[in-house]
Amino acid sequence: MKLKKSVIIVGGIVVVAVAIGAFFLFRKPVQQEIVTAQVEVGTLVQTVDANGVLESLDKVDLAFGTSGTAGVILVEVGDDVHAGDLLATLDLAKLEADRASVWQTVEIARANLSQKLAGSTSEAVAVAEAALASAQASLTSTEATTAAAVTEAEVILNSTEEDLENVKLDNAEDLVGAYADLFQELRDAAITVRSALSEADEVLGIDNTMANDDFQDVLGANDWQSLNSAKNAYNIAKKSRDAAEDAVYALSPSSTNSTVEAAEGLVKTALNDTALVLLYVRRTLDGTNIDTADFSSADLATLEAAIDTTRNGVQTVEEALLAVRQTIDQLEITNASELTTAENLVKKYQAALASAEASATYSVAVKQSALAEAEAGLNQVMALPRPVDLAALEAAVSQAEANYGEVQTRFVNAQIFTPIAGKVTKIDFERGEQVVANTPVLTVQTTTSQFQIAANISETDISKIALNNPVEITFDAFGGDQKFTGLVGKIDPAEKVIEGVVYYKVTVYLEDSVESINWKTGMTANLSILTVQKDDVLRVPQRAVLEHSGGGKYVRLPDGNDFVEQDVKVGSRGDDGWTEVFSGLTEGQTVITSIR
Repeated sequence: MKLKKSVIIVGGIVVVAVAIGAFFLFRKPVQQEIVTAQVEVGTLVQTVDANGVLESLDKVDLAFGTSGTAGVILVEVGDDVHAGDLLATLDLAKLEADRASVWQTVEIARANLSQKLAGSTSEAVAVAEAALASAQASLTSTEATTAAAVTEAEVILNSTEEDLENVKLDNAEDLVGAYADLFQELRDAAITVRSALSEADEVLGIDNTMANDDFQDVLGANDWQSLNSAKNAYNIAKKSRDAAEDAVYALSPSSTNSTVEAAEGLVKTALNDTALVLLYVRRTLDGTNIDTADFSSADLATLEAAIDTTRNGVQTVEEALLAVRQTIDQLEITNASELTTAENLVKKYQAALASAEASATYSVAVKQSALAEAEAGLNQVMALPRPVDLAALEAAVSQAEANYGEVQTRFVNAQIFTPIAGKVTKIDFERGEQVVANTPVLTVQTTTSQFQIAANISETDISKIALNNPVEITFDAFGGDQKFTGLVGKIDPAEKVIEGVVYYKVTVYLEDSVESINWKTGMTANLSILTVQKDDVLRVPQRAVLEHSGGGKYVRLPDGNDFVEQDVKVGSRGDDGWTEVFSGLTEGQTVITSIR
């Protein structure tokens, strides 16, 4: 029964697998629907929509839209003005120069496009070939010059490194000689110490007990304290003598400097102890009686002379040892200074070599880049214009024209036009003063019943709006068919937060030609502010423009049953779903807007 059940299960699995396979084998493939659009030249319009409130207008405080130096004031307080009259300007010389310069850029861009369309001349090819030859020669010269500079830096560095090694060798040799002198002085000092203590014992009779038999009884009779000090010092000096001798006679030419210095310390101690013994012995002799038959004054004088001579000998050895130590100390100071100087020179020329190598690398790279540019320039001159090349030049023309538009806007913002009719009641600046953008400097008082509209614009849209932008206006009270016109007259730089959203107050002035009907303050106004209007621009549907994950825009161009990606540079976005294209496309190309 179990076997039969297993066979049934396996059979069922096979049937299901065959059914699934048949489904995928015989089903019809799903066809993708590709939606496309054409790249075209047309008008691109961008607006900002907002709601505002109608306010009664008694006066208008006017300001320049940009900062600068006040230029010409065309009115005086008390003058009557009409809407649209020019009242004052900033110093326009710089702006006019900028406008002329940017317009020249427009003309150059247009000329470049025309030249590209005309193709390259033989003269242009000859110039490009000459530029290539010059770039190649410059690269060859730079490679040779920089290589020579690097070689020279290497030679200087090698020389300073050899000098450093010589300084180290010379310093080591000088110290070896100085420590050899110290070694000899230590041996001489050890001998002197032993001899001096033997001479002292001739008086004290401690180790040589029979040495002072003739005068032991009278020795130090008048200064027994010095005699006791001499004996005590003698015993101490013997120990320091033995320690010094052990250290000195253990030295060899291969002993380290530290070992020699340790022996030096012991020898100095032994010399000091011996000198103290001799001092006390001399004082003891000064306090000795000479009234015995076995010990005469001549005998005493002989002992005193011998001790004095020994003391002088010990002092001479101490001075010689000190001189050797001073020589070693001075050598170490001098050696350290010379070593530091040599090391600093090595570091200096190591840095000089690194700088020469870096400069060589950079200079050669620059010349290689220039050569590559010259080669590309020649290839470009000799190549026929491609659509993409023309697109770039056309985009350059559009960009230059857009830049001119921006300069023209600054030029307009450097002038004050009255948006209303009335009388000038205040002028708060004089020619030559510095004025700040959007700071009221001139006031026009209305002489008739006039109105303005106050609207709050969100921070996402405020950057699109500029002074004097035209505005289309409708009122809820009169319906959407009745339209009025105005312009942006004021942009308040201070923000205000409404329900967590940042807004900026924008004031719209109704044009003087607008017929006043039964307007009431507080009426709701619907504003459509025109921020961009460009004619004859290259444009594509916004849906066709995509963004790479790493940044940068692209569109998809149909390629049979597939597509290829084409990078593009885009500009403004319009209200009607169009996006301005600066480069990457030409008029009439087909782009994919969606794939379903």
